[in-house]
Amino acid sequence: YFLGRKIVFDAENTKPSRPDDKQFEVIGIESSFHISQLVVGLSDPMQLKQGHEITIELTKKIAMQIDGEPWQQTPCTIHITHHEQAPVLIKRKQVFY
Repeated sequence: YFLGRKIVFDAENTKPSRPDDKQFEVIGIESSFHISQLVVGLSDPMQLKQGHEITIELTKKIAMQIDGEPWQQTPCTIHITHHEQAPVLIKRKQVFY
């Protein structure tokens, strides 16, 4: 999920994102202007990768952000995997009788 919307990957062998699918979705954003387009629904994030384990190799310094925390990342190899699973709260659909 990104900005309250599901991320749908177009690549083969990918599935729509769900909070309980144990898949990571790695997306890219080009600029602050791109973020404003995303917020109002005029654009989609760049779909970089989806999977249970992901390795990213950076060859130059770039801006990164995870869960709202930005920083400048120097060249490195980043390996993302599950350690433990935390419960996620999801609003249930209301049923009126």
